Amino acid sequence: MTEDIHYKNQRIFCENNKLPLFASRSCDHTYGWNRHRDNHGVLQTLGDILIEKYGEDKALELSYSSHIISCPGCSRSWCD
Repeated sequence: MTEDIHYKNQRIFCENNKLPLFASRSCDHTYGWNRHRDNHGVLQTLGDILIEKYGEDKALELSYSSHIISCPGCSRSWCD
């Protein structure tokens, strides 16, 4: 399986900025309050989630230029 470019970008961003890597490689959106949403239980990679929410260009920009600490799809905290 190839590495998700968005997860790789996030890892590099965190290394370069001396930040902890909180982003998860994937999320199944099973956070309790999310159970009534369409994405509940759907396993997606970080890249799939970012692209679905922001589109390809913005997803790429976000993954290499911002600190991602929660799931962009369900808002589950990845830093707790």
